[in-house]
Amino acid sequence: MMQDKTKFAYATGRIRALERHLVPQEIIARMAEAPSFESAFSLLNETIYGPALAKLQPAFEVDELMHFEIEKTIALLNQLAPQNETLRMLFMQYLIHNVKVFIHAQRSKIKPPKKALYNVYPEETNHIRNSILKTQEKLYSDLDELIELLQKNPDSAKIDAQADLWYLEKLLKYAQTSHLTLLIKIAQIKLKIAKLKIDQSPNFEVERLLEDQIMEEIKKAKYIAFGVEPLIAFYFAKLYETNNIVLVLKCKKNEIPKHEINQHVREMYV
Repeated sequence: MMQDKTKFAYATGRIRALERHLVPQEIIARMAEAPSFESAFSLLNETIYGPALAKLQPAFEVDELMHFEIEKTIALLNQLAPQNETLRMLFMQYLIHNVKVFIHAQRSKIKPPKKALYNVYPEETNHIRNSILKTQEKLYSDLDELIELLQKNPDSAKIDAQADLWYLEKLLKYAQTSHLTLLIKIAQIKLKIAKLKIDQSPNFEVERLLEDQIMEEIKKAKYIAFGVEPLIAFYFAKLYETNNIVLVLKCKKNEIPKHEINQHVREMYV
């Protein structure tokens, strides 16, 4: 299934303009160097995140900041490429995240915390909720397949890894069918990371090297004039950006030393 690259000409132009507002590695380094959580947080006022900071409830809520920025990025990309199947496959991971939240809540016999959910595809998220609670017929075959698989797993500690592996295998298969070289390489590396987490104890250094490999692949999309690849690259650039910001802020809040923070910071797009 080959993709028509020329229809992304306008979207690619917008992405190139937006790339100029991505948070540079220098800001992340300054946040890590900052003497306190508050001073690290205040550095975000110099970035595209500035207007969002005033909307956080409560103030300084780091996870809410990440959710807000990711949901805003997804809405933007869906606007630039409406009903795009590749973006749909990428953003499916947030439905997978919601599946995990609902299953853990069901097993713990608690109400799923609203802030833990991504509001990316509200209809599908409602279906996930109803499917897990067995209040309606199954409608969305892929997610119902995953829900059934996870509900059969007696080990709650392994549910997240099993769900991630299931999603990444589907993403790789889609990328191969669509002949999307960039997405193939990303999915292959992410699968390697997921399998490492399942097969052995965490190795943060190896995981960081693999994540940086993904960023090196993503940076190659800067030289692609047309196609969905620049949109994929921008999405991952924002994902790495938000992950690094959240990582640094949480470390500062817990008074983690600067050298330890730097060991976990990932390479950035700019």
